[in-house]
Amino acid sequence: MKLNAILAAAAALLLATSCGIFGAGNGTQTPTGSGQASGAALRNLYTQYKTDGKIDMTNINNILNLAALSQCIGELKDAGKVDKSEYVKEFATGLILGSNNLVNQTNSTPVVGGLTNLAGINLSSVTTAAAGLLANGITTANAAAQQAAAQQAAAQQAAAQQAAAATQQAATATTNTASAISNAITTVGAATNEVTQAVSTLSTIFNLFK
Repeated sequence: MKLNAILAAAAALLLATSCGIFGAGNGTQTPTGSGQASGAALRNLYTQYKTDGKIDMTNINNILNLAALSQCIGELKDAGKVDKSEYVKEFATGLILGSNNLVNQTNSTPVVGGLTNLAGINLSSVTTAAAGLLANGITTANAAAQQAAAQQAAAQQAAAQQAAAATQQAATATTNTASAISNAITTVGAATNEVTQAVSTLSTIFNLFK
């Protein structure tokens, strides 16, 4: 098995067992810990949304943060069917803390309701894409720089090819990273239905912050 395959498998395992692997929280599985990690990921998504004016799923930071969020809200999935009032209460406490009060006492109930809806959407393509990014060392801490470097390398490579130049060393150094980013964006882009549902649900939540 190649090293990249091993790393991808390890990243997928982490995705399945912890919601703090993206730096969005401490990774604990307590309701408060999951809420805190969810709040951090939600705030990151909202901050990027405010910058871009939309939820851009070709931005790998959004892919990583949505994957982190989806892993942290799994326990909310059946909250409307069974009594999880205590769990939800503790989760909301963590959510407020993790979001740095973007979520507050006033809007926490509808926000948790929105996250409950989000938990019901199959976002396996997003988590798969994020696992591929993580396997190549791309995290929320360096995603913007990595994506910019990959875009620059692609431009340099295209220019070199157009000029029939033989020097493509600048692009070669980031080939694996660029490939991981491209694969992640393609994977998410192919899951039109689930991603559209997730974006719509997030937009509804974000309207609560205005």
